[in-house]
Amino acid sequence: GSVAQKMGLKAGDVIESFDGKKLSKPEDLVSAMSTVNWGDTKSFKFSRFGKNSQATQESSVTFK
Repeated sequence: GSVAQKMGLKAGDVIESFDGKKLSKPEDLVSAMSTVNWGDTKSFKFSRFGKNSQATQESSVTFK
């Protein structure tokens, strides 16, 4: 599966921060991920929107 799937992300999720750094545009995630090495564990925070609700979760992923 993809890295996004391993991170538990679904279509429509919005990644708000990665490795403690707030993301304001897609390029910020690309820049943050450019420093990741295989075997690193990084934390991330994302929002999942429902019809009238929002859930925010924090999790981590190990890149293998």
